[in-house]
Amino acid sequence: MLRRTTAAAGLVMALAACGPAESNPQNVAAGPAPESPASNRQLDACALVLPQELVDIFSGRSFVIDNSGPTARNQPGGANRNMTTSCTFVSDGASVQEMMVVSVLVTVAPNDGAQQTIEAMKAGVAQLGLGAEPADIPGMGDGAYWVNLGSQRTAVTVNVKHDPRIWLAVSESSRGQEVSMTVGRLSDVARRVLSRL
Repeated sequence: MLRRTTAAAGLVMALAACGPAESNPQNVAAGPAPESPASNRQLDACALVLPQELVDIFSGRSFVIDNSGPTARNQPGGANRNMTTSCTFVSDGASVQEMMVVSVLVTVAPNDGAQQTIEAMKAGVAQLGLGAEPADIPGMGDGAYWVNLGSQRTAVTVNVKHDPRIWLAVSESSRGQEVSMTVGRLSDVARRVLSRL
Protein backbone atom coordinates (compact mmCIF):
# COMPACT_ATOMS: atom_id res chain seq x y z
CA MET A 1 0.00 0.00 0.00
CA LEU A 2 2.89 2.38 0.70
CA ARG A 3 4.10 2.02 -2.88
CA ARG A 4 0.59 2.59 -4.29
CA THR A 5 0.02 5.69 -2.19
CA THR A 6 3.49 7.00 -2.91
CA ALA A 7 2.88 6.32 -6.60
CA ALA A 8 -0.36 8.34 -6.45
CA ALA A 9 1.49 11.24 -4.85
CA GLY A 10 4.11 10.84 -7.54
CA LEU A 11 1.40 11.29 -10.18
CA VAL A 12 0.55 14.69 -8.77
CA MET A 13 4.22 15.58 -8.60
CA ALA A 14 4.66 14.41 -12.19
CA LEU A 15 1.87 16.76 -13.23
CA ALA A 16 4.03 19.55 -11.87
CA ALA A 17 6.77 18.56 -14.29
CA CYS A 18 4.38 19.62 -17.07
CA GLY A 19 5.99 17.49 -19.77
CA PRO A 20 8.27 18.65 -22.54
CA ALA A 21 8.10 22.31 -23.43
CA GLU A 22 7.72 21.56 -27.14
CA SER A 23 4.24 20.16 -26.42
CA ASN A 24 3.02 23.64 -25.46
CA PRO A 25 1.96 25.70 -28.48
CA GLN A 26 2.77 28.91 -26.58
CA ASN A 27 6.41 27.86 -26.58
CA VAL A 28 6.72 28.36 -30.34
CA ALA A 29 6.01 32.09 -30.13
CA ALA A 30 7.74 32.67 -26.81
CA GLY A 31 10.65 35.06 -27.01
CA PRO A 32 13.55 35.23 -24.62
CA ALA A 33 12.50 35.99 -21.08
CA PRO A 34 14.57 37.30 -18.21
CA GLU A 35 16.36 34.60 -16.28
CA SER A 36 15.04 33.77 -12.85
CA PRO A 37 17.67 32.84 -10.26
CA ALA A 38 16.70 29.17 -10.41
CA SER A 39 16.47 28.99 -14.20
CA ASN A 40 20.09 29.85 -14.85
CA ARG A 41 21.69 27.18 -12.68
CA GLN A 42 21.34 23.46 -12.04
CA LEU A 43 19.39 22.89 -8.85
CA ASP A 44 19.61 19.96 -6.46
CA ALA A 45 16.42 19.29 -4.50
CA CYS A 46 18.38 17.46 -1.80
CA ALA A 47 20.42 20.61 -1.18
CA LEU A 48 17.30 22.79 -0.97
CA VAL A 49 16.10 21.07 2.22
CA LEU A 50 18.24 21.17 5.34
CA PRO A 51 18.13 17.97 7.44
CA GLN A 52 17.69 19.91 10.70
CA GLU A 53 14.66 21.69 9.22
CA LEU A 54 12.93 18.35 8.67
CA VAL A 55 13.69 17.32 12.25
CA ASP A 56 12.19 20.61 13.49
CA ILE A 57 9.14 20.55 11.21
CA PHE A 58 8.33 16.86 11.74
CA SER A 59 8.54 16.87 15.56
CA GLY A 60 11.93 15.28 16.02
CA ARG A 61 11.68 12.55 13.37
CA SER A 62 15.00 11.92 11.69
CA PHE A 63 15.11 11.42 7.93
CA VAL A 64 17.59 9.88 5.53
CA ILE A 65 17.78 10.57 1.82
CA ASP A 66 16.57 7.60 -0.23
CA ASN A 67 16.58 8.24 -3.96
CA SER A 68 16.50 4.56 -4.90
CA GLY A 69 13.35 4.85 -7.03
CA PRO A 70 13.20 4.19 -10.77
CA THR A 71 13.21 7.84 -11.89
CA ALA A 72 16.40 9.81 -12.40
CA ARG A 73 16.73 12.33 -9.57
CA ASN A 74 18.18 15.22 -11.58
CA GLN A 75 17.21 15.70 -15.19
CA PRO A 76 18.87 18.62 -16.97
CA GLY A 77 16.71 20.90 -19.04
CA GLY A 78 17.27 22.16 -22.53
CA ALA A 79 15.90 24.64 -25.01
CA ASN A 80 12.66 22.64 -25.23
CA ARG A 81 12.78 20.54 -22.08
CA ASN A 82 12.04 21.23 -18.43
CA MET A 83 14.79 20.81 -15.85
CA THR A 84 13.66 18.68 -12.91
CA THR A 85 15.25 17.75 -9.63
CA SER A 86 13.77 15.61 -6.90
CA CYS A 87 14.72 14.26 -3.51
CA THR A 88 13.05 11.69 -1.27
CA PHE A 89 13.49 11.69 2.50
CA VAL A 90 12.45 8.63 4.53
CA SER A 91 11.87 8.50 8.28
CA ASP A 92 12.14 5.10 9.86
CA GLY A 93 9.32 3.71 11.92
CA ALA A 94 8.83 0.58 13.98
CA SER A 95 7.05 -0.84 10.92
CA VAL A 96 6.45 0.09 7.29
CA GLN A 97 3.11 1.54 8.36
CA GLU A 98 4.85 4.00 10.68
CA MET A 99 7.34 5.16 8.03
CA MET A 100 7.01 8.66 6.69
CA VAL A 101 8.15 9.64 3.21
CA VAL A 102 8.67 13.29 2.23
CA SER A 103 9.46 14.16 -1.39
CA VAL A 104 10.50 17.42 -3.01
CA LEU A 105 10.28 18.07 -6.76
CA VAL A 106 11.35 21.28 -8.49
CA THR A 107 10.55 21.82 -12.16
CA VAL A 108 12.00 24.73 -14.12
CA ALA A 109 10.60 25.42 -17.59
CA PRO A 110 12.96 26.66 -20.32
CA ASN A 111 10.80 29.78 -20.92
CA ASP A 112 7.73 31.52 -19.52
CA GLY A 113 5.38 30.13 -22.18
CA ALA A 114 6.28 26.52 -21.41
CA GLN A 115 4.89 26.46 -17.87
CA GLN A 116 1.38 25.48 -16.82
CA THR A 117 -1.12 27.62 -14.92
CA ILE A 118 -2.47 26.71 -11.51
CA GLU A 119 -5.91 26.22 -13.05
CA ALA A 120 -4.51 23.74 -15.59
CA MET A 121 -2.68 21.85 -12.86
CA LYS A 122 -5.80 21.61 -10.70
CA ALA A 123 -7.79 20.43 -13.72
CA GLY A 124 -5.15 17.73 -14.24
CA VAL A 125 -5.71 16.49 -10.69
CA ALA A 126 -9.45 16.23 -11.38
CA GLN A 127 -8.70 14.24 -14.56
CA LEU A 128 -6.92 11.58 -12.50
CA GLY A 129 -10.39 10.40 -11.50
CA LEU A 130 -9.45 9.70 -7.89
CA GLY A 131 -12.05 12.00 -6.36
CA ALA A 132 -9.36 14.32 -4.99
CA GLU A 133 -10.29 17.99 -4.64
CA PRO A 134 -7.44 20.51 -4.83
CA ALA A 135 -7.66 23.23 -2.16
CA ASP A 136 -5.98 26.63 -2.46
CA ILE A 137 -3.26 27.76 -0.07
CA PRO A 138 -3.33 31.57 0.07
CA GLY A 139 -0.20 33.68 0.30
CA MET A 140 2.40 31.21 -0.97
CA GLY A 141 4.47 31.79 -4.10
CA ASP A 142 2.52 33.01 -7.11
CA GLY A 143 -0.24 30.60 -6.15
CA ALA A 144 -0.48 27.25 -4.39
CA TYR A 145 -2.83 24.37 -3.68
CA TRP A 146 -2.78 21.04 -1.88
CA VAL A 147 -4.41 17.72 -2.66
CA ASN A 148 -4.76 14.44 -0.73
CA LEU A 149 -4.68 11.30 -2.88
CA GLY A 150 -4.45 8.90 0.05
CA SER A 151 -6.96 6.43 1.36
CA GLN A 152 -5.37 4.24 4.04
CA ARG A 153 -2.28 6.43 4.16
CA THR A 154 -2.19 10.19 3.93
CA ALA A 155 -0.71 11.17 0.56
CA VAL A 156 -0.75 14.96 0.50
CA THR A 157 1.07 17.11 -2.06
CA VAL A 158 1.51 20.87 -1.81
CA ASN A 159 2.05 22.41 -5.27
CA VAL A 160 3.43 25.95 -5.59
CA LYS A 161 3.91 28.07 -8.69
CA HIS A 162 6.95 30.31 -8.20
CA ASP A 163 7.62 32.86 -10.92
CA PRO A 164 6.53 32.04 -14.47
CA ARG A 165 8.91 29.10 -14.82
CA ILE A 166 9.12 27.21 -11.54
CA TRP A 167 6.81 24.62 -9.94
CA LEU A 168 7.57 23.19 -6.52
CA ALA A 169 5.82 20.06 -5.27
CA VAL A 170 6.33 18.80 -1.72
CA SER A 171 4.58 15.60 -0.68
CA GLU A 172 4.18 13.41 2.36
CA SER A 173 3.09 9.81 2.58
CA SER A 174 2.29 8.73 6.11
CA ARG A 175 -0.23 6.79 8.15
CA GLY A 176 -2.48 8.18 10.84
CA GLN A 177 -1.57 11.80 10.25
CA GLU A 178 -4.18 14.54 10.39
CA VAL A 179 -4.45 16.09 6.93
CA SER A 180 -4.48 19.68 8.19
CA MET A 181 -1.27 19.06 10.14
CA THR A 182 0.30 17.44 7.08
CA VAL A 183 -0.61 20.43 4.90
CA GLY A 184 0.89 22.75 7.53
CA ARG A 185 4.16 20.80 7.66
CA LEU A 186 4.47 20.59 3.89
CA SER A 187 3.69 24.30 3.55
CA ASP A 188 6.48 25.03 6.02
CA VAL A 189 8.93 22.94 3.96
CA ALA A 190 7.73 24.64 0.75
CA ARG A 191 8.25 28.15 2.17
CA ARG A 192 11.81 27.28 3.19
CA VAL A 193 12.60 25.80 -0.23
CA LEU A 194 11.07 28.84 -1.99
CA SER A 195 13.42 31.10 -0.05
CA ARG A 196 16.36 29.26 -1.66
CA LEU A 197 15.14 29.40 -5.25
